[in-house]
Amino acid sequence: MKSADDSAWEKAHRVEQVNWDGAIRLKELDALRTTSLALYSDMMELGTANLSGKTILDIGGGYTSMLTAFFPAYEDGVVVDPAEKKKEIVEYYSKFRVIYIPVPAEEYLTGIHWMYDEIWMYNCLKHTIDPELILRSLPNAGKVLRIAELTDTIQDDSHPHILTKEWLTEMLEEISTERSYHEEHRDVRIHPNNTLFHLDSFGGVFKLKEVE
Repeated sequence: MKSADDSAWEKAHRVEQVNWDGAIRLKELDALRTTSLALYSDMMELGTANLSGKTILDIGGGYTSMLTAFFPAYEDGVVVDPAEKKKEIVEYYSKFRVIYIPVPAEEYLTGIHWMYDEIWMYNCLKHTIDPELILRSLPNAGKVLRIAELTDTIQDDSHPHILTKEWLTEMLEEISTERSYHEEHRDVRIHPNNTLFHLDSFGGVFKLKEVE
């Protein structure tokens, strides 16, 4: 999969920033987090996960990371997302022992010197600059990946990439040694407009390869 050119990603980033700013203004962070939990937690097997004492990296969690729903089970949480580091978000996350780092995942992962117990990623890759670089960098950053991505979506200003089950399967097999796949096809209503969407989701839980 080709990386997005600079102009396409910058346009997508601006659109997403407007969405996040609106969520702060309308005080919708908790509601948006609840939507994420409803859509992705089963696929990521979070309902049965033992997070006690673990360090967790949420890639693309934005202002509403699902990490906050599992506080205080984990030891420490980090959210990496290029959305601006606003005062309201720093204060929001500080209550949940989460650090917010406002940089693209590609930049963070290629310079990382820390191994997380788990990496979470949900509805993320189609917004990024280089999905392939991100996935190939994960074994350097964590031991277990929990992922849920929407597949076969439209390509528009805020979504530079279209993900497919076939491409994700190929990439996940390349970076993991043990795999628990999940797939869903369902109609859901999305906050805040209660709009009906058909979502095809693919992901699961994967033990990442050890880096030699």
